[in-house]
Amino acid sequence: MEQVPPTKDTGSTSKKKLDPKKIFSIATILGTFLTLGGTIYLYKNARDQLTHCNNMLTQLEQDTAPTTTINEPKVDPQLQKTEFGEGKVKITNLLWQFELVAPATYNLIGDTNNFSVSFDGPNSGSAPPQDLVNVNFQIHKLDENETFYEKVKAEYTLSKKARGETADYKDLTNITIGEVAGYTYPCWFLVRQDCAYLPLGSDNYLSILTTISDDYQRGYSQEIDQILSTLKFY
Repeated sequence: MEQVPPTKDTGSTSKKKLDPKKIFSIATILGTFLTLGGTIYLYKNARDQLTHCNNMLTQLEQDTAPTTTINEPKVDPQLQKTEFGEGKVKITNLLWQFELVAPATYNLIGDTNNFSVSFDGPNSGSAPPQDLVNVNFQIHKLDENETFYEKVKAEYTLSKKARGETADYKDLTNITIGEVAGYTYPCWFLVRQDCAYLPLGSDNYLSILTTISDDYQRGYSQEIDQILSTLKFY
């Protein structure tokens, strides 16, 4: 009797091959979910960033929004300007207790510690600076253990060095304005300028800077001399 060779049992132990179409479908679905999830994340992140930027812009607009008084001139109640007759005005510094008289055509700007009277002539818009006059008054406090004369010499030295000149004090001269003795010297910068210093008590001093550009011979020097001659301390 012929023997038949045994065959291998391929029942439950055999592995089934996956259908390539099913693998492709599953990969496609997973890819779609991942893409959708990434898109949602990017959208939410972009939205949050946009919201943050909008909030910052809104806050910036609120912080920089102009108020109703931004263009209104500041008024210092202790720096007064009153009519003085004959085309002149009297300027009174109530805080530091002095006054002066200027032409009514001159403008007043500043406060009690730093103010100017100035006039721009009809050709003042031309370059370099010309056809103008300005007198600036500033109150300063002396440094501790510094005398008035030492301060004047220090300012003189700085002015000379700025122009590349030697501070020899030869043109530092005495001056009396409003019955107060002080010092003056030329301090040119582009146009004619003169610096004057007067003591105010024991701790403060007044600096007066005059600026003149009178190429058209309109008599600004005489006007400044007249203004300073009216300076009066109480």
